[in-house]
Amino acid sequence: MSASFSPRLRLLLGLLLVATGLALAAHLLTNPNTSDAPRNVILITIDTTRADALGAYGKQGAGTPVMDALAAQGTVFDRAYSHAPITLPSHSSILTGLTPPQHGVRNNITYRLQEDRQTLAERLRAQGFATAAFVSSIILDSRFGLDQGFDHYDDDIVHYTRREGKAIVTRRAGTTIDAVLAWLDAHQQSAPEQRFFNWIHFYDPHAPYDPPLPYAHAYADSPYQGEIAYVDSQIGRLVGSLRTHGLLDDTLIVITADHGDSFGEHGEETHGFFTYGTTTHVPLILSRPLGTTPGKHLTQVVQSIDLVPTIMARLGFAIPPELEGKPLSSADPRTVFSEAIIPKEDFYLAPVHSLKDQDFSFYYSSDLELYDLKADPQEKHNLAESQPERAARYLDRIQLLLDNAATNSQRVSVDQATIEMLRSLGYVADGGVADGLIGDPYQLPSPLKSVRMYRQLQALRHFEDVYPFKMIEGLLELSAAHPRQIILHRELGRLLVLAHNEDGLKHLREATELLPTDPRLHTFLGLGYHHFGRLDEAIAQYEVALELSPEHGIARYNLALAQLAKGEPDLARQNLETVVEQNPTDALALNNLAYIAFNVERDADKARSLIERAAKANPDHPLIKQNLRRYAAQAGSDPAPSDDDAK
Repeated sequence: MSASFSPRLRLLLGLLLVATGLALAAHLLTNPNTSDAPRNVILITIDTTRADALGAYGKQGAGTPVMDALAAQGTVFDRAYSHAPITLPSHSSILTGLTPPQHGVRNNITYRLQEDRQTLAERLRAQGFATAAFVSSIILDSRFGLDQGFDHYDDDIVHYTRREGKAIVTRRAGTTIDAVLAWLDAHQQSAPEQRFFNWIHFYDPHAPYDPPLPYAHAYADSPYQGEIAYVDSQIGRLVGSLRTHGLLDDTLIVITADHGDSFGEHGEETHGFFTYGTTTHVPLILSRPLGTTPGKHLTQVVQSIDLVPTIMARLGFAIPPELEGKPLSSADPRTVFSEAIIPKEDFYLAPVHSLKDQDFSFYYSSDLELYDLKADPQEKHNLAESQPERAARYLDRIQLLLDNAATNSQRVSVDQATIEMLRSLGYVADGGVADGLIGDPYQLPSPLKSVRMYRQLQALRHFEDVYPFKMIEGLLELSAAHPRQIILHRELGRLLVLAHNEDGLKHLREATELLPTDPRLHTFLGLGYHHFGRLDEAIAQYEVALELSPEHGIARYNLALAQLAKGEPDLARQNLETVVEQNPTDALALNNLAYIAFNVERDADKARSLIERAAKANPDHPLIKQNLRRYAAQAGSDPAPSDDDAK
């Protein structure tokens, strides 16, 4: 649609948007009285936002006048870094003041922040603050633990398209801001004297980049920038509401990102694979100045874990001693730890850990990398071999950090419905763990040497829904070129099975032979056998997976389905009940228990009770909505058996 707009018209539209934004910023933002501590705090995290995408950081035509105006009256940190290039671990650091090895959340989806890791919301609620959070992606759903300390946690995101029944698992900034403004209005009516802390998360700049109109037209040549410009306009709505309520001058607004994005640097597209500056250098803006000079840019290295102590200090509260970060007002030098665990847990490659300080960056994986950030800010010239002593010192520091990591991370058993939803975001989520790896993970294949394969795999995934045979063709070529890459055999096997091609079983078996201690691979092979009706072989693979990892919920769920298909409902019920014990909100497990109650036990009242629990966990799932109506209508009468209710 945007192709019908000429470059001149797009330029004029962009200029109009910028002019409108500048006028809004000039109207809304004045230099507040900053001599007193702020009464309220709003923390804004913008997903996948590079620092160099904002006008405050020098981007021409950024379309970010509101954030730029906040920066002009506050403080800008030119060298702020996050601790992970993915959403959940990074936000866990932002909200706890702890690095991933200490808060224990190392990856998306399969981890949960433990209750003994205190969040900023918990600390401020203890001081009498009203606390509310508004997130925009299922990755930050309350089941993953970041709701701790929030009186109100708005993660009402998931819904299903009416025609295809496809899950929508993110929401636009405008919808999120609608919820924020409604909360602000209600708060000002019910408790205007109570101080508040809000956390607002925007997901829009995450791939695929698809800004709404008119930003899609104005930024047709850079839809990523259009997403950021759109988010800026919604921050303008927030600032306007604060001004209307008389809250703006008393509110500290903090703007940052969980991570950046890569546009081909170091061979990476998007993020998650590496921790170079492209994906860990983030914007960090305070709407109030540190000191007396508004708009000052500070060049010392700072980090996401500095936000909790900074906010506590700005509010006049003591800084908890267990925090790893320091107040941003401190000139003490920092060394920033970051890590990428996705290569290991999702792609069977070596993990990446890194340190960045004022002068150098160092990366520890199956390769060692060292860069002089002053002479080589783009990190292109590896000095690890020419400066081995310096590299060894950084390596010792990383190993010490990893050796002192918390050992009680809480893993999450991912349910089938969540896995299906996450695939729509392009995430690899198999519901299991990768802790069965043998030996030293740094002896796994190098992410740096595998990045081309990774990019090809990511590109092929775009064909999965619309042209799966194109993806199969590409995977056949890749697996022939990389015969020992487990992820390629697994994905090729999965797709061939879905295409009803039994060659898929050969590739799934190859994956399990390459790494027989990973329960996820046995689960995939079990699913393959199940697809072709080879139920005994499927059950055997699910049981192997559960021997390796008894908490592997997705294996137990599919074991129950195989037992149900084999005519063993009692065994199926026992396994489904175990799944629900491990994960009480597993909606599809509850749905299948309701199916057994209705069709096998002939107990419509029990079926209705179970399906109501499923609907509470996932109220918009089409199958659950269908069964809720059916079982509710049949409760109290003889049920008519049906095979269509199970999944």
